[in-house]
Amino acid sequence: MSYGVKFKLEFDDVAEKQFKLEILKFNYGGTVLDLVGGENPVQIDWQSDDDIYSPIIGSTCKIQLYNTDTTNYDDFYDADEREYQVKISVKISGFFTTIWKGWLVNDTYQEVVQSNPFLIELLAIDGLGILSNYTIPFYTKSSGSDVVENVLPPNAYIQDVLNNLGLELDFYYSNELFQDGSESSNIYFSIFSSTDDDNNVPYGFMKDASEFMNAEELLKQILNFTHSRLFQSFGRWYIINKSAYSEQSIKDDLMDGSFSGASVRAAETTSLQTNGTEDIKFKKVTFAGVSSDVTFDMLYQIPSDLTPLKMDLTKQMLRPLNRATFTNSLQNRQDFLNPNPFLEWSTPRSGVYAGWDLSNSNVTFDTSEPFKTNTSFKWSGSATVTSNTFTLVKQNVGGYYKFKIIYLSLSNPSGAIQYRLSGFNGTQTVYFDESDNTFHQLSVVNNQVETNEFIWVEHEVEIPDITPHSSHTTYTDCKIEIIGTANDYVNVCGVFRDIFNSNQVGLYSTIRADVNQNLFELTRNTGVYSAEYSAEESTLSDFIFVNYSKGDSITSVRRPYDEFLNVSKRLSEIIPRYILNDHRSFIPRYEGTLYNNTAIPLMPSNKVWINFGTSVLQEPVSCYVDALSYNIKANESKVIMHIPNQDNDLGATLKQKFKS
Repeated sequence: MSYGVKFKLEFDDVAEKQFKLEILKFNYGGTVLDLVGGENPVQIDWQSDDDIYSPIIGSTCKIQLYNTDTTNYDDFYDADEREYQVKISVKISGFFTTIWKGWLVNDTYQEVVQSNPFLIELLAIDGLGILSNYTIPFYTKSSGSDVVENVLPPNAYIQDVLNNLGLELDFYYSNELFQDGSESSNIYFSIFSSTDDDNNVPYGFMKDASEFMNAEELLKQILNFTHSRLFQSFGRWYIINKSAYSEQSIKDDLMDGSFSGASVRAAETTSLQTNGTEDIKFKKVTFAGVSSDVTFDMLYQIPSDLTPLKMDLTKQMLRPLNRATFTNSLQNRQDFLNPNPFLEWSTPRSGVYAGWDLSNSNVTFDTSEPFKTNTSFKWSGSATVTSNTFTLVKQNVGGYYKFKIIYLSLSNPSGAIQYRLSGFNGTQTVYFDESDNTFHQLSVVNNQVETNEFIWVEHEVEIPDITPHSSHTTYTDCKIEIIGTANDYVNVCGVFRDIFNSNQVGLYSTIRADVNQNLFELTRNTGVYSAEYSAEESTLSDFIFVNYSKGDSITSVRRPYDEFLNVSKRLSEIIPRYILNDHRSFIPRYEGTLYNNTAIPLMPSNKVWINFGTSVLQEPVSCYVDALSYNIKANESKVIMHIPNQDNDLGATLKQKFKS
């Protein structure tokens, strides 16, 4: 999208750093108009809750302007969404560098009703809070296959989700997790890397048995599953490890075996004391997709770089933990018979619509009406038995199934949606009869007469085991045929298995999924403490990866410390280990107002070292910034930050438990 600067305000902070506020308008190419700033013209806030492992830190920008006899502002309150973009920049070494971008929110516009001059207050957002309005990204094979292929690494999903926001920012990754022997992979280990057609449906992206996550839910899942935190800083998206965002040279020493210290934390302290820097390595991916490795010194020190103000710098101690738990939900291990059961993909390939064969010309995919998912089947005329057919690639098709339709009629409230469900084993075809919940050899069309005009109707059927028919033989071709009348829409229709099947020595059996949670519980071996922490439950899991990767195993994950010890762990074990290590003793958490003595603003991507000297107060390592309120004009930053503790692993016992 093309945006041009329409309004501009340049101002200095009290430390004489130069800043620029620009308001860009969609498709604007006219004169740049000057703004008149208020007493606090720009304030940027990064907000977080009390959980230091929150995966997303959203940000907002508050703008104060004066309307005067010489200003000429737009009616911002009457603007369309994304009509105005806000960009904040600081001059560094003679050039303006972006520190924040976002979208002007028109429904928060405020102005004082009085004669000129009067104050106007605007609010801009980074958009992270509205990601729930977007669907998750899906990909198909470039070879022309109709099967959905979700095989990209986590960073690709993160980037595609964030690109929904239209800010066109670069991505900076710092996550020390990697596959065995492949440090360069960093965060690029793949959750989904299936290469065969039958397992490419993104099972891990389901939040229940019949609905995909939205973009925000998927983003949180991937961030939590990779122990990552996301925020905007310096006009970039930062995705960093929640516990191990630190000096790269120490990680390099651990990786190549040259680490000579007895303690990782002692080495970090020595590095700070000796160098006064903290160089952090990032995998940079530009908005255009160009990748490179970059390293920056991210350290600020108190009181040399940052001076405490207002006598409000306080220190709180968070309790040590006795136990940390990470839980995988396994209830999403459905085995979809149709790779496109929810009509998420409608791009035709070789004349076939991603798993659905529309053999009747009256039926099309439609995106013109309001519907529950991306697309719907639409009937433009009376239909007979209109087939939407799929052929199974997998063998051993059997077990118990569910079939679900969501449908709507725009003009025929007395009409009916019908379906016919059949299975063919190479010799005979059997048909499901909903009236007696069995399969028969006679063709059966099931009628649904609950159609109400302009109201979505949901119909779900539990289908019995198909395999007892014809002596447990395998069904290699199953078909769903949906029948509707003119102007009917069908949204979610598909068959999915909620019972898992096995076939051993020719004997067919079905196994119910009584286990739906996999808990990784890490308990410390020493110390008497009572506090526990349960990480947010994940629907992504080691199990899903191992069963659908056909090769790579996420059980072979290492941190640099694991590489030094030449050991591998499951990712689901590493996450509670990070948490328990941080909480091995009391965690100092600081809050206060800081004045910046440097030429570069303090951002949430920075680390802050409390260093009043060893005789007064010197923390052994630097702080994570958890929340930040930056009053640009006053050069003041209200900060909340905590100190991690990723020293040598705390002695702890891992138990893997299963719960129903």
